Amino acid sequence: MINRSLIRLKTLQIFYAHTQDADRKLSQSIKQLNQSLDLSYELYRHLLALLTDVREYAERRAMFRKARAQRLSTTDHTLTADSLLAQNKLLLKLGENEALAAFKAHRRELWKVGDTFLTRLVDLCTQSDLFTEYAEKGDVSFSADCRVAIGFYRKFFCDNDDLAQAFEEANVFWNDDRCVIDSFVLKTLRSFRQDTPPDAPLMPQYAEGESSSFGEELLTAAIKRREELDGIIDRHLQGWDENRVALMDRLIMQLALAEALTVADVPLKVTFSEYIGLARHYSTPKSAAYVNGVLNAAMETLKAEGKLYK
Repeated sequence: MINRSLIRLKTLQIFYAHTQDADRKLSQSIKQLNQSLDLSYELYRHLLALLTDVREYAERRAMFRKARAQRLSTTDHTLTADSLLAQNKLLLKLGENEALAAFKAHRRELWKVGDTFLTRLVDLCTQSDLFTEYAEKGDVSFSADCRVAIGFYRKFFCDNDDLAQAFEEANVFWNDDRCVIDSFVLKTLRSFRQDTPPDAPLMPQYAEGESSSFGEELLTAAIKRREELDGIIDRHLQGWDENRVALMDRLIMQLALAEALTVADVPLKVTFSEYIGLARHYSTPKSAAYVNGVLNAAMETLKAEGKLYK
């Protein structure tokens, strides 16, 4: 699941933290990087678990309303919005998954089932135009249930202020990870079939052929060679005073150069694209173009000096 794009982002976060603490040792930062990557995988499972929490809460609310109607002798046998959501076949299949159930049994609590957050989330789903259209069509096939559940996730989970606040309180980096992790959640949901067995695995922590070693190698090179990398950057600042370069721009360029010089199996084009993307999202509005210019000039010099062979 975790790929090199996410590892680069986590490495940048830890690299920044390292530069802000003069007493921090390399071993401490590597340990924090690995913990951060573990937490990214935890976030993936929290989001899948939240979908099952929503279904379970809708089921409990539907049962409560049914019991109350029976007490008042006003039993209505029509399918309510809550009970329709509770019977969603994809969410039921997800709830049967043994790996996710094991995670839920030991997860740390980020929200309480039945609190106002889950109430709002269930209401958002059941009162939406998407759900109304789904209910009116009366198609409760597995494929229809998949479409509506994935639609709910896209519309009400991916951009949800309450959810963002809960994650911000749990881990300061989780909202930075959300875009990438959301894509993995959606990929997982699309992978489920009507005959998917309960023991089907979730996505593994790392993408095939990947491990935390890429981030460890990158972080180690950036920290140990930081003075050298700074010198390369300063030689190619294109008329800028080195003191005016934004810290995040400098850190991004240091990581890009560290990757180019130490990681042999990554093409320069990929390295450029990845770090320019980080500059675009995590630094100033003009950073992407500036970082691109400095890195391009630095790479050409390194090639001419025989220090870069890609």
